[in-house]
Amino acid sequence: MIKTVVFLFFTFVPGYLFLKILNFEERPLLYLFYSMGISLFLLMISAFLLNFTGVIAGFKPFTRPIVMGIFTILTLFMIIFYQRKSQCFEFTFELGLSDLKCLILFSFLPFITILGTFLMNKHHSNILILVTLILIALVPLLLNKIPNTLYGPVLFFVSLSLILHTSLISDGLWGSDVQGEYFIAKDILDSKEWSPSTRYNIEAITRYNSLLSVGVLPVIYALLLDIGLTSVYKVIYPLILSFSCLGVYMLYTEHFNKKLSFLSTFYLISFSTFFLVSLEAPRQIVGTIFFVLILNLTLSKKRQFSRELSQKEKILLLILFIGLIVSHYGVSYVILFLLAVYLVLFWVLERISLSFVTKKKFCNYKLLNPSFLLFAVVFALAWYIYTSNSITFDIFIKIISQVSDSIRELGDPFGTSLATNLANRPIYIDISNFLRSVTFFLIPFGLYSAISKRDLRADYTLLSFVFLLFFGATILIPYLAPSMGLLRINIILMVILAPLSIRGLMFFFENVFRVFKSQRSQYSYSIRAFCVLLTIITILNTGVPHEFYQKGHDEYGGSFSINERFDYSLFKVSDVEASEWILNHSNESCIYGDNYRRLLFLRFDHEAKPIRKNEGIPNNSYIFLNWWNLREGVYSVQIPIKSVWLTEYESVNHFATYNKIYDCGNANVLHS
Repeated sequence: MIKTVVFLFFTFVPGYLFLKILNFEERPLLYLFYSMGISLFLLMISAFLLNFTGVIAGFKPFTRPIVMGIFTILTLFMIIFYQRKSQCFEFTFELGLSDLKCLILFSFLPFITILGTFLMNKHHSNILILVTLILIALVPLLLNKIPNTLYGPVLFFVSLSLILHTSLISDGLWGSDVQGEYFIAKDILDSKEWSPSTRYNIEAITRYNSLLSVGVLPVIYALLLDIGLTSVYKVIYPLILSFSCLGVYMLYTEHFNKKLSFLSTFYLISFSTFFLVSLEAPRQIVGTIFFVLILNLTLSKKRQFSRELSQKEKILLLILFIGLIVSHYGVSYVILFLLAVYLVLFWVLERISLSFVTKKKFCNYKLLNPSFLLFAVVFALAWYIYTSNSITFDIFIKIISQVSDSIRELGDPFGTSLATNLANRPIYIDISNFLRSVTFFLIPFGLYSAISKRDLRADYTLLSFVFLLFFGATILIPYLAPSMGLLRINIILMVILAPLSIRGLMFFFENVFRVFKSQRSQYSYSIRAFCVLLTIITILNTGVPHEFYQKGHDEYGGSFSINERFDYSLFKVSDVEASEWILNHSNESCIYGDNYRRLLFLRFDHEAKPIRKNEGIPNNSYIFLNWWNLREGVYSVQIPIKSVWLTEYESVNHFATYNKIYDCGNANVLHS
């Protein structure tokens, strides 16, 4: 209970007080989201300054007493300063009895999910998780039964349940990038200081070290709450991610009605990109928080009557851009590039409008001032060059070079987001891909409808156009999607584009009804159709059909939480112990693991080699087989094709001639 209070205090109170000091006002739910984002920024920057002071003064900054003392003094100072500016906390919600019953009912979802993951981990029973996922999938069909005043809280409980049903599976960390991020945080926690210039064995881990969201933030939470890093990644980061849906929903309500905003947000969180892929890279979670806050600030209705930001809004925007840059280099590069394109198009359209069309300005307001973008670009370049020996900056140059050199292969599916990772897939994956493609296909029509009707603000419309162009580029330009991590970038793009998918469906019904001269409401039919579509998509994306399909493997994951036979980077404590044993006894010999098992070695700053088709394993090498390999009796083999690979499965009996030198029951180590 005490840890919960400490978490809530440091995650919300510093930011809330800071906003009160600025006299910044917003709607209650959005104010809560702002409070969390600013608190995360203050935690990271305060820790950064603490580390810098420790280096100069000669003390180890990341110890529990010093951290607790510094943050307590910081918070007390802000409370004193706040008392001079305002009198009380002013969060008020008016709920009727029926609304309260509905809210309590949905609040049970996360608790049922937690119990379901416990049953899955301890007793291998997935019944409760399956029931929870089906209940969540039915939520869009109950849209008319949910009071619109509860749309935000309901989305929070649904998103938290979706996230927890994956994050709490297994007693160890699962996922890819999170293993490398764990290594950085563990290194800082052990050394009690952060060195931004440290060069590690693996280049990717060195890049991670340039981000405060990777090393500093989890260490601060671990010290403040007195918990292990594994708990930070499996509980704290998922809780932070679940609040992002509130920010997205509040953003949509500025431009669309509440019902469409609810469905758009549900559409966004129903994809495994949100509740699965984001958890694999915790830095993506923090970067998404700051990105959504930037959109809320710059696309606010308050901007309709003012072309320039107020002073307090400029301070906030400055903080949010810095927070984004020190949280995720990939998202920062993409967002800064897209905003630059937006400003160029805005300038062109404004010149055309003034000269040839209406003789008026294209728009009375624009997303942000070019000087802010220039500052953000300069700060990003300086930060990424300063930290991690500029490796983070170098990777940006390499991506540009690789993409530009491959333009001649335009449209090649094996170099774009159209590529697939599996040689054999179950039929429900093809259905899921088809339905997802249908929702993507509707987006351009939704944008066309918004432009033709002019019922969407010009800045949102133009930004949607820019994001849609980039989304199309990931499909057409070779190696752009694989090099930048398409699934993680997609969740960023869809924050803006999701509502346009529903608008596209409305456009479709509008034209169908016009052809047949029907007097029925196209809006009503569009909402009903999208609710049904969302229910089907959610069931497919959470992997529920995998329980009834015993062959093949899911392309994007999602079903490892309900079926342990499913192949994914799911690790147990026994796997960690076995991998440590190999590293202690390998004497720098090569270590091999199949497609997912090799990722565990990122946890120790070691790069295990993949097992590839028609490539032999050299003598004096080690092969790591974990609990999944042993139970299923197979291992995955990569078939490289350009920038991606297909995956096939072969029997572990192929290693029958190898010497077994380690066996703990749940993991084996073989020696060739």
